[in-house]
Amino acid sequence: MDLITRMIMQFRLLLALLFLLVFSVSNATELKSTTDWEAVSEQAAKTDSPILVAFTADGCGYCELLKEQVLKPMLADPEAAKKATILEYNISNGGKITDFDGSRIRSRQFTRRYKVFATPTVVILDPNGNPLTAPIAGFNGKENYEDLLDSALRDSRTAMQKIGLPTDAIAGAAKPVDLESFPH
Repeated sequence: MDLITRMIMQFRLLLALLFLLVFSVSNATELKSTTDWEAVSEQAAKTDSPILVAFTADGCGYCELLKEQVLKPMLADPEAAKKATILEYNISNGGKITDFDGSRIRSRQFTRRYKVFATPTVVILDPNGNPLTAPIAGFNGKENYEDLLDSALRDSRTAMQKIGLPTDAIAGAAKPVDLESFPH
């Protein structure tokens, strides 16, 4: 092999490795979604963590910005990820879901319960599915949204304290949640 051919092969190998690295990092921080909120409830109760649900929709550019700029980085940061169980719920999917109490309800009922009239909307719930804070609707940039979300998470811990949930959840030190165990 001549020098140029060898350099081309090394370059291709480097590109392939770079692609694999980028792909594996992005998959490690993918938002999980579920239609079985009873399983989410059980897991959140075991880990003493609030549930952060990002209501999204197909074709929603602001939803993608929220996920890429705020939620995925949160999942990638072990300290930030301890603050809540973070899940996505795509309202475009429709159909029936399993509610927090195990009953089957329409997706539309679930969305209306949390006053989701636009996407993205983030709600923070206790392990029983009760809202702990007001919904955060829309996306107005990374810094503003991170401030809103931090404030909402602090408020949710205060609300959890009032309803008697353990102090380790209140301090943001909830045990890690195994999101792979949730049915998709």
